[in-house]
Amino acid sequence: MKSAAAFAVGLWTGALVMAAVGAFYLHLFGVPRPADSQDGRQQLDARIQKLQLEQTNTTAEIQRLRQTVAELRTVPVAAPAEAPARRALMPDWILESVRSADAQALPKLEQAAAQNDLAALDALALLADLDNAAALTRVWSAASLDATSKSRTTVLLAATVELNPHGEELLTGLARSPTENSVLIDAALTGLVAPNFSSRLARGTGVLAQPLFKPDYALRLRIIDALRAALTDEVLLAVADRAHQRIAERVAAGQP
Repeated sequence: MKSAAAFAVGLWTGALVMAAVGAFYLHLFGVPRPADSQDGRQQLDARIQKLQLEQTNTTAEIQRLRQTVAELRTVPVAAPAEAPARRALMPDWILESVRSADAQALPKLEQAAAQNDLAALDALALLADLDNAAALTRVWSAASLDATSKSRTTVLLAATVELNPHGEELLTGLARSPTENSVLIDAALTGLVAPNFSSRLARGTGVLAQPLFKPDYALRLRIIDALRAALTDEVLLAVADRAHQRIAERVAAGQP
């Protein structure tokens, strides 16, 4: 619709240009030459000035129409109203994979998660006890992840760190470039204090709330200490301190 409107206005602009030019010369050469007198010359000059003024006004209108065409060509086309609703739907196969704890679905979930499907990513975390978080770890290393998926994967990797034989090594490795990895360190700290992490897959769907494992709070405190030792950013240092305190309080309270 936008292109058609621009095309129509463009045709109108072109026609107006031709009409304006034609009208000017038609009037100019069609002006009857009055008698060769002072009054006659004044009448002719006045007529020509009037025609020139009309041409100036027409030229201004043409310029406005051209601007309209340019603006129409740059207005973005709105996405269909139903598109966001489709993207928000939860795929049934992902829900069923988690409900049934289907290990055979892990490769398909891994492929979808690597393409930034956040539902599939959460499903891998909820099923991490089936493969020692191997699929989740591979997705975390995938170059195809966008920033949002990378951050969420880091949260989930930290939240399920006990299931992953390489989890401590991967998370503490973020401390080697604390400035570059500041967002991921923040995500890791979030996950370390949330072994009972929440997922939209578990909200009103009847799936299990988290994978089956026993949190190792000593391990989590060790990872937090390693990350904190590399930090210089005051905000992240405060986040690390709060994370350490929350886990220490759970240990003191004897929480499982």
